Amino acid sequence: MVSFSIIEKIEKFVSEKPRSMQEIAVHLGKNWRTAERYVEVIIKERGTLLSRTFREGTRGALRIVYIRQPSSYSYSVFQEEFDKKIMIGNFPEEFS
Repeated sequence: MVSFSIIEKIEKFVSEKPRSMQEIAVHLGKNWRTAERYVEVIIKERGTLLSRTFREGTRGALRIVYIRQPSSYSYSVFQEEFDKKIMIGNFPEEFS
């Protein structure tokens, strides 16, 4: 499980400009394989990032991670988070 602080750190870093997997790993102070797992989790669960691999299958492969355009976000991700916040409310006044 990836902590929320790591997710925010990666998203903020990538939102500045597209980054290679190695740059993300150095920024986090982690191995590139760990950074790759974190990015995969963000892509699958949140849908805010995308990645593209250049020269795939070679030793010199380069994987670039970039932020997904806001207009193409999966609305279900945001709706799901909003629903969770509503359900956590303790009092009926919080719902209104």
